[in-house]
Amino acid sequence: MQLFTSWLQKCLQMLSSLQEAGLPHTIHLTYTALCPSCNLEQDFLQQAIASHLMTFGRSIVVGHLADRVNLVVHTLSLFSWEWERACSRQVLDGKQWPYAHDLCIQGLLKNKEGSYDLPVQDFMYSKFPSTIIDVQKRNVQQTSSLVEHPRQSYMVAVEELSQLYHDKAEACSIAAVYQSADIPETLIKTLLDELHKLPVQSGIREAFIAHFMHLLQRRALTMIKYVEVETQKGRQPLKGGLKKLCQDLNLSTDGDFRIILATAEKLKPGLCDILYREKRHVADYLTNSGEIF
Repeated sequence: MQLFTSWLQKCLQMLSSLQEAGLPHTIHLTYTALCPSCNLEQDFLQQAIASHLMTFGRSIVVGHLADRVNLVVHTLSLFSWEWERACSRQVLDGKQWPYAHDLCIQGLLKNKEGSYDLPVQDFMYSKFPSTIIDVQKRNVQQTSSLVEHPRQSYMVAVEELSQLYHDKAEACSIAAVYQSADIPETLIKTLLDELHKLPVQSGIREAFIAHFMHLLQRRALTMIKYVEVETQKGRQPLKGGLKKLCQDLNLSTDGDFRIILATAEKLKPGLCDILYREKRHVADYLTNSGEIF
């Protein structure tokens, strides 16, 4: 009962934080890193946005200064769906909330020692992997791989249920494994290059980003239809494996594949299970094009 009470308090605290520090419905370019006056490095920005899309729109932004953290939070929110913005929060000076799993975007402030509280059990328990963006260090990481995360999430859930049943609290026994988000991609690079050529006034850049997000969804729907046809809606293995899928859908880089796949999974939950059901497809793709997870 004590553990359940603690969980309920955290849930109420999370809902309260969304009400107090939730993102506005409309994000203006002025408050993002895409504003011409912002001096955030494009390579770092590109990696952060790309990784955010690869990890299903789940990102944790950490730093010392609230305004710098919020700058990145607002930028990522432009690359999120409307309901995802409603489940995201920025940071406030003098206010510190703990990490809450399954918020889409959330900012965390570091303490005076330069550290921050990110419990392993909590982010492993989330539905999807997350991107961790350190604004101060200009570092972008992902919490786990696309294939490993469901297994780790299941193990953490079983462990937590066991603790609730026995009414005891213990540290998570599953170790966190971070991986680099430095993954080759062309979608975000091309977008940023074209975005800088457009005028800032009249919401043109915002409209261009919105069009890009719609384009991602259209390409994701194409992937969904392709997989349904080639697998007879999951009743048989994918013909030709992932290599043929990427060739047919013109996904030339690992990062582009991940971005479209993550978008497709959000539109059609279970798509990843169909693609990775046969390990030989994964092995075949890895042999020919390198790491995809």
